[in-house]
Amino acid sequence: MDYLMNGSTTEAANNNIADKELLSLFKKVSTLSSERKKVVKELLEAFIFRADIQEKLAQ
Repeated sequence: MDYLMNGSTTEAANNNIADKELLSLFKKVSTLSSERKKVVKELLEAFIFRADIQEKLAQ
């Protein structure tokens, strides 16, 4: 939580994302154009939405 007061978003990501491959991909995405970042965000949102729906339907 110290990063909230004193740290950077990079420190926050490093401390909270255990999957280093995923963290590396997020860092690469952050260098893309705004339009491409928007596409990645939309894909992630759709994938997570689908996973959430599948989980709820399985209950």
